[in-house]
Amino acid sequence: MTTVHQLYFLPWMGYFSKLAFSNNFVVLDDVDFRKRHFYDRVKIIDTSGNSRFVSLPTGQNLGIKCNKIFIKDSNLTERRKILRTLKDSYSKALYYDKEWPALSLILEKALMSSNELVKINLGLIIDLLDYLDIDPPNILLSSHLNLTHKNATEMLICILKKLEDNELLLGDGKSTEIHDLEKIESNGIGVYLQEFKTTYPIYEQSRRRQKGFKPFMSVVDCILNVGRGKTREFIHSVHFQPKRYYYNGNKY
Repeated sequence: MTTVHQLYFLPWMGYFSKLAFSNNFVVLDDVDFRKRHFYDRVKIIDTSGNSRFVSLPTGQNLGIKCNKIFIKDSNLTERRKILRTLKDSYSKALYYDKEWPALSLILEKALMSSNELVKINLGLIIDLLDYLDIDPPNILLSSHLNLTHKNATEMLICILKKLEDNELLLGDGKSTEIHDLEKIESNGIGVYLQEFKTTYPIYEQSRRRQKGFKPFMSVVDCILNVGRGKTREFIHSVHFQPKRYYYNGNKY
């Protein structure tokens, strides 16, 4: 089973759950960078219990491919600020004392070792999979696959054929609206859907005991609030086992 996705910065649990159920992960590193998306930012819970973005300084980069994006932070000031913000925001979390020392090393290693956005994001994802004791899928970069396609749907078909895989995993976001699922299936590729957003696991967030649970935060939020063991259970839960969807004429 193959997942095809852009690289996000410190992504949410659903992102890691898709990878946990995939054999291949094709990184779309040669697509256009999109500002105000999740390539360079992610939501966390701050010291006031509100959700907020922490962002890498990348600039606008209109029409620039993701693998050509560099962090605009030559003295590392903004990256150190991200580490301080995470530390302060989760200092009261139940598992902060247990998880932060190792987690902060993972964050610092990726953030400080490169100025390339793709390398930072991929390094974080690989090291977090290891930290969560999740077997990583086979990771490939789309820029290395010599793809030939006219649109996003043909790109997926081309990728699956190159990998000789006939199972494509999509999340319960906008993928089913963007892609021509009938065309994908007509090429002998089975479409699997993972429903994570609609059945998001709820856990206690230390800063939101009075305000109630806030979903879709970085996976770091879950690790520091309930620990990496419980986070792994959420990600690997059979509840999120991808399900085969069949085309019935107009929808799945």
